[in-house]
Amino acid sequence: YMFSSRPIRASIQFLQDTATDSEAFIARLAGVRIGRALSGYLATGTGTSQPKGVTSFAVGKQGAVGQTTSITYDDALDVVHSVNPAYRGARCRWAMADSSLKVFRKLKDSTGRPLWEPSLQLGQPDTLLGYAVTIDDKMPAMAASAKSIAFGDFESGLVVRAVNGGGLIRLEERYADSLQVGFIAFGRYDSTIDDAAAVRLYQNSAT
Repeated sequence: YMFSSRPIRASIQFLQDTATDSEAFIARLAGVRIGRALSGYLATGTGTSQPKGVTSFAVGKQGAVGQTTSITYDDALDVVHSVNPAYRGARCRWAMADSSLKVFRKLKDSTGRPLWEPSLQLGQPDTLLGYAVTIDDKMPAMAASAKSIAFGDFESGLVVRAVNGGGLIRLEERYADSLQVGFIAFGRYDSTIDDAAAVRLYQNSAT
């Protein structure tokens, strides 16, 4: 699937006066724009006329009635153990929106200890039940029937294809009458489930 940054216009003054590599700066911003568009599909894409995303994996645990915006300690354990032990190694991690992480950070186990484990070592990630957490606000927020949390080995579970690394086109003439130069970045990407057993989801209850 083709992704585009849409045209980004830069004034001649900016291109003449900037002390940095203006084209590289614009290319980086355009890449960020494409990345944000792509990340939504990598999280929730259906695979029909768009890349297939993380929420296409099977549900490992659904919350009980009343848990439309919550998860329990037992639910979290069930999600972890819904993934086959063969995949529960160092590459396993959680993926969720920041609002879902906030819910997790308030949870405690049966002895009153928080599930959230802040790292005491520089450079090491905070963990949840011993596994690192990736914050992705393209993941669904907790709501009725939302597949809000994913856990597993994403490197094994989801394959992403990037074709030739993308490119940047400089549009010299299109905006010349406004003393501007246009730039448009593009790239072709796709994703699909590679190993369906590697990742499982937590789904909030319907009611």
